[in-house]
Amino acid sequence: MGLFKKKCAYCNKKINKGDEILVEVKDPAFIDKVIRAFCSLEHVTLYKQYVKNIPRGNSCPYCKT
Repeated sequence: MGLFKKKCAYCNKKINKGDEILVEVKDPAFIDKVIRAFCSLEHVTLYKQYVKNIPRGNSCPYCKT
């Protein structure tokens, strides 16, 4: 029964318990780093590249400074 299986943070595929790779990465929605589960090391590097390419800056449409 896979009620509490983890999902890969990059491809959203279900990961069996013990097969996940837990990595502390930057989440675009948060200020600090969070621990995410991945299914492979390739997806870890792809996720880090994806987060790095997200445009930073003032995201508030009312604060145009």
